[in-house]
Amino acid sequence: MGGRNSALLTDMSPISYNGDMENTPEYQTIRVWTRTLKKLRLVAALTGERMVAVMDRLVSEELQRVEHEHEYGHDRADRPQDLY
Repeated sequence: MGGRNSALLTDMSPISYNGDMENTPEYQTIRVWTRTLKKLRLVAALTGERMVAVMDRLVSEELQRVEHEHEYGHDRADRPQDLY
């Protein structure tokens, strides 16, 4: 099926949608539980953030918390187990 259309695609110059492509974050597909997706959508709606920004912020906060625990020797056994 290629033919003429394939030649046209190879002759096109690259289109830049974002002037600074080096700082554009890369995306990756992940699987999340349905209940988690519902919560993520709700947080995004309530904060006005994009879901990807909410996820990045929450994971960054959790990483900082875990690193702090690790640095100061806090153990997970000292706190109640997650109930959800």
